Amino acid sequence: MPTRGQIFAGTFLVFCGGTLLLANVLHINLWAICCPVGLIFFGFLLLFPSSRRTWTAEDNRSNTPQKF
Repeated sequence: MPTRGQIFAGTFLVFCGGTLLLANVLHINLWAICCPVGLIFFGFLLLFPSSRRTWTAEDNRSNTPQKF
């Protein structure tokens, strides 16, 4: 079963490939579209950071064996 990251990466690559193919077939200036869309995408990433919790050394303290 693919992980969530693999599904995202695969979908992203298929989307990019399809977009480039359509741009070549329809003679569209892709750079004029992708630059603003990319900036908007990165802006959303900054506004809505990942909800996953980052690992710190303090989180692992309960799992380490205690020395007496």
